[in-house]
Amino acid sequence: MNLNGNTQAVLMLIDNVPVVCSNEFEIVEQLTNTSTIILKNCYPEQWETTHDYTSKFYMPKDYSKFELYINLEPVFVGVVKRQQAMDLSPSKFHGATLQVLDYKTFLSEGEQLNFVIVNSTIQSCIEQVLEKYEDYNFVLGNLNVSADKLAQVVNNYNCNEKTAYDCLTYFANLVQAVWKTRYDAEEDKTYIDFYEIDKLPKGTPIYYEKNWAEENSVIDLKYSFSTNDYRNKQIITAEQVGSNIQDTDTFFCNGSQKVFKLEYPIYKIVSAKLNGVNLKVMSQHIVGQRANAYYEIGADTIELVSTPDAGNQLDIVYIPMIAGRQVVKNEIEIDRIGTQQGNSGVIARYENRRDASTSQELGAIAQSYINFKGKEQITLTLRTINNDLYNVGDRVLFNNNGITELENLQNEYCVKKKTIKYIQSNADTKAQILITYELVNNFNFEDEINYFDNQRAKMIGNIKEGEYINRYIDYTKNINIIFDEAELHPTDLEGNVLDAVLDFSFTK
Repeated sequence: MNLNGNTQAVLMLIDNVPVVCSNEFEIVEQLTNTSTIILKNCYPEQWETTHDYTSKFYMPKDYSKFELYINLEPVFVGVVKRQQAMDLSPSKFHGATLQVLDYKTFLSEGEQLNFVIVNSTIQSCIEQVLEKYEDYNFVLGNLNVSADKLAQVVNNYNCNEKTAYDCLTYFANLVQAVWKTRYDAEEDKTYIDFYEIDKLPKGTPIYYEKNWAEENSVIDLKYSFSTNDYRNKQIITAEQVGSNIQDTDTFFCNGSQKVFKLEYPIYKIVSAKLNGVNLKVMSQHIVGQRANAYYEIGADTIELVSTPDAGNQLDIVYIPMIAGRQVVKNEIEIDRIGTQQGNSGVIARYENRRDASTSQELGAIAQSYINFKGKEQITLTLRTINNDLYNVGDRVLFNNNGITELENLQNEYCVKKKTIKYIQSNADTKAQILITYELVNNFNFEDEINYFDNQRAKMIGNIKEGEYINRYIDYTKNINIIFDEAELHPTDLEGNVLDAVLDFSFTK
């Protein structure tokens, strides 16, 4: 955004009709949350020519398209969600107070999915999910993720009753990445971009210098240090994941049986042979394809299409589902706490998942938490006037200019949150623009558990009002016990009973 001069030209359109509103409004942009604008006393700009504000009513249709331009450059595009208030008194002004949501809302509140992804690469998984959201004008954008990570295979992922928001965030966790939206005004499409942490776009470094602050119209710079999410051990479990060992069940047919019950629930059938002859087995019915036998992932039965003759031998080689558990530690953080406290230094976070289907996926999610979400957080708050420095998701280096007291701040940060405040005048549609950036060093884009929280912190589907997530802390301390003035009396062991006397004062 080219912001030169003291005031900026503001253009707002609702269904291609220029509108104006009262003097102030804000846009809050954040990777994991949707943006919302409240427009107070909004009305068509044409009313300014007649100054007739009482005989007309401005009531745009629900879900009308909203566009905001600053100096003819697009800044925000969304939909009018609803009218919130209007004074209907005949002698009063009849502008509307409106709420505007960005298109990303449809990813979280849009249509829920109803299919299972089987044996697909992570790139294919992303494409399959977004294919279902083409009607919302969402398309896949840039995949700034290494090819080997995108080629990892997800053997089984159940998208049923989940939204695209849930699924995209899950796949991002598997490849240690984040995703963000990018609206293209010319094509009227919203692109979904994926970035590995080290591939996020680089923004202008922050220099702790007076000249740099003046040149970039910086009016405020603050920092805060917080350890509100400092757990350094991630214990993640799942009731059913694919095991690493194949199992074989053998059946002798009785001539009337088509359904055979296996010893364990099925994750994947490797092979099925009837009297040594391979059978084609599928995990679901696909139009145009036929198989000799079918099974459901998570079930413990296989059904043959034809009933085998009595005496035939059926051999099923399969990977069973088992209870899975993964533990990931941040040893550096554990040592740091241990040195300061003189104890084990382990502060653990427990999580149970139902969406991960392999131990590899459990481990990737746990590692993602430790790498980017489970360490102390340094937050920089930077405010500018009429100068847009960064986009949400940019990586920014803070240079302490050699000041010893600020050496802990010399680090790379990510723009987690951006608040744009417009202070404008209706008469000439000019505005002062105050922009506040929140930058964090741990690349944790989640604030807290909320309605838009992703599948990493949920059991299934969206969290509903009144629901919550349990997170336990396991904080252990090792103590050497010294017995003071203890008299030990040895005694014989009779059977499996030890009869011993421990004589010492508990008050010492």
